[in-house]
Amino acid sequence: MKSVRLLILQITERIIANRTGHQRSKADLDSFFNAQGDLCIFFREVVRSQTREHFVKEKEMEIRYDMTGVDWKDVAQTLKSVGMSYHEPDEHRRAFAASHTTVFAYQAGRMIGFGRALADGVYQAVLYDIAVVPEFQRQGVGTLIVQKILERLPGCNVILYAAAGRERFYEKFGFRRLKTGMAFFTNAQVMTQKGITE
Repeated sequence: MKSVRLLILQITERIIANRTGHQRSKADLDSFFNAQGDLCIFFREVVRSQTREHFVKEKEMEIRYDMTGVDWKDVAQTLKSVGMSYHEPDEHRRAFAASHTTVFAYQAGRMIGFGRALADGVYQAVLYDIAVVPEFQRQGVGTLIVQKILERLPGCNVILYAAAGRERFYEKFGFRRLKTGMAFFTNAQVMTQKGITE
């Protein structure tokens, strides 16, 4: 029985760490297990409690739509850290300034994610630069950013090109793969290496 409990503790710790970025001590988990007495209840309730904490964190995020106070060096560094195309800080400033919609996510005064959309404001739009600081990924930040951008594009067809392996993230918003989509990139070879084009 002890070995089974230890295995459940280890699995639960790993799930919590992967999904929320937080660690709970073995003592805390073991105490909870003893109080519940049942493996299934233990596993379910620990994960639920961590999920509740996770959603509270989302509510604590501040969403801004203007560029006031944005550190464009952080924008460039974030894009670089997640393997996306990045440019000189001032180029990002100019790109965001020319966009139809910009969204920045902050937590405790720190910018932790952002995104933007180009659009005619009538029926066509495209998403760009959706990125979240690595340590804040898988905490709902990217989801909230995309939701806020889409809210400002009512009635528009919206397209994007996702990083290879991230397609399923956008499927939950209703995005579908294009069968006839084409693109002309200034760095065509790089985009092929990244798996974006054939």
